[in-house]
Amino acid sequence: MRQRIGSRLGRAVSGLAVAWALAACAGSSPAPTDAELPLRLQDQQFDLAWRLTLEPNRTEATGLVGRRNRDISDVWLQLVGLDAAETIVSFSTLAHIHWGSPWDMESFTLVLRPRGGEQKFEVRVRSFSYQEGAPTKG
Repeated sequence: MRQRIGSRLGRAVSGLAVAWALAACAGSSPAPTDAELPLRLQDQQFDLAWRLTLEPNRTEATGLVGRRNRDISDVWLQLVGLDAAETIVSFSTLAHIHWGSPWDMESFTLVLRPRGGEQKFEVRVRSFSYQEGAPTKG
């Protein structure tokens, strides 16, 4: 089952790459490739892919979030630093993503200042909301 989940996420990220390629015609930067976003998280409502940039006083996660349900209108993401016991020791401010177009993928950037003791970093979905009564887009 893991291969199927991974391949679905890969297709979602590849689909996003196509969408970003179309947007690139309007002057934006080129679409990221799967290799450029090596970290992945998939849950019941979202597909996330990101990369980390680690510096001594700053950690940045840059990536894409895809909604699985087109009635989801907003999501709040957070980058957290975890110690060896998986306890949160640092965290970024929340990033609010709002879907205002029919595209199901949106980009994000999260930054935190490490406090020390971080063994790994994760992007987490903190909250999301539905746009009640919204017509299905697309």
